[in-house]
Amino acid sequence: MAAHTRPPVLRRGGVLAAALGDHDGAAHRHHRAVALYKRLRDPQAAALPSARLGHALFRCGERPKVRALLSASLTALDTHGDTAGSAEAAAALAEVLLASGETRQARALLERVGRVQRQNGAVRHLARTLHLGARLSLCEGDDDSARSALRESIALYESIGERTELPAALEMFALLILQRAGRPQPAARLLAAAGALRSRTGAGVERERADRLRAAVDELRRRLGGAVFATAWAEGLRLRPEAMAAEALGTAEPGRAEGSPAPHRHRRTAPPPPPGHGRPPTSSGMSVPAGRPARSPRL
Repeated sequence: MAAHTRPPVLRRGGVLAAALGDHDGAAHRHHRAVALYKRLRDPQAAALPSARLGHALFRCGERPKVRALLSASLTALDTHGDTAGSAEAAAALAEVLLASGETRQARALLERVGRVQRQNGAVRHLARTLHLGARLSLCEGDDDSARSALRESIALYESIGERTELPAALEMFALLILQRAGRPQPAARLLAAAGALRSRTGAGVERERADRLRAAVDELRRRLGGAVFATAWAEGLRLRPEAMAAEALGTAEPGRAEGSPAPHRHRRTAPPPPPGHGRPPTSSGMSVPAGRPARSPRL
């Protein structure tokens, strides 16, 4: 393979690995892509893989130099006028800030990122940003905003038929309605459905998250009792992907009985971007403001 064709292949491989939860594999591929772009003396092309490398390293737990790497990548992408790349790097940096308890800075970045992604019609990236925004809202004690952001994230994933990242959003929603709303049967169905979808797509899950999910399943079994839990779990395993999204989107509907599955819904379409779609700004301006720390998210 010619040298100039290898970096794009590595970039695409890194993105796929990250979507499947293989962050070590993603870091390896993005690191090779960055090295090849530097060898080709193309720092502009190396900026986005550098940001993705930083995000993958963060997910791998290698955090000491990640913030500096993401900040440098964001500056480079902003300088080159790559608004989509800047938004992706800023979202990754916001996740790092959230993990450090710097919620005000994370919120400011995510709000700007969301505006750019809506304007550009970047549905998949917007769904990720909303998912992260839900975690941030939980840190701030705003369960309603967290639930709203997650519902929109799930609807967006379903609108594009996304299956590798949807399970994490469904699991987070299940934990939210279990722990904050006391809805064990819908939570059991969603956790079963998300786990089945992970198995079909090969999407992985981080160890810490897997531990929380196992604890939630144990809690559900205790709260519901063996027979009711088994019934709810079996219902979740039978859900098709589009019905999984409908289950989450219908959970908060007034008048639904606790044990009743959500009605089937047709696939949703992504919300239209606001006026200005197709005319991205020339600079993202995604600097990090000052703020104060807060507790880390649990979901």
